[in-house]
Amino acid sequence: MHNQEQRGIELAKQIGWQYEVFKDAGITAGLPFKERPALNEIVDRIFADEIQGLFSIEIDRLSRNVTDGNIFVSMLIEKNTMLFDEKGKIDLQNEDVEFITRLKIQLGDRERRGIARIVKTNMERRILDGKAPGGIQAFGYDKDEKGMLIINEKD
Repeated sequence: MHNQEQRGIELAKQIGWQYEVFKDAGITAGLPFKERPALNEIVDRIFADEIQGLFSIEIDRLSRNVTDGNIFVSMLIEKNTMLFDEKGKIDLQNEDVEFITRLKIQLGDRERRGIARIVKTNMERRILDGKAPGGIQAFGYDKDEKGMLIINEKD
């Protein structure tokens, strides 16, 4: 987050723009926009013509949700809002660049779902092995020296 914020500030200063930092810290880009307050504010302000440009170190930092990501790209195109990443301006008016941007969102969504699947199966394995998922101690159980769950009769 810090790196992305600093790069965005540096870009804004370089091109002489005023800037504002929006953060949905700790909220995954895979969630729908309605569950991301800062991104909701960005959308509202783009529609109100209050934001002319947006910086994100990668497009998948804005959205890893195919539906919302594509709606977002369409909104940027419709409102002629400039989009920048660490390499510079992303010309969404160019149909090839638009296609690649939408593909990146698709790949980000795919990566998010793959990671979620791996986490889920790893948690299931820990449970099947008698270990508490994610290091969380289940009420009524203790861990033995190997990390296996054992019933705590007292609890």
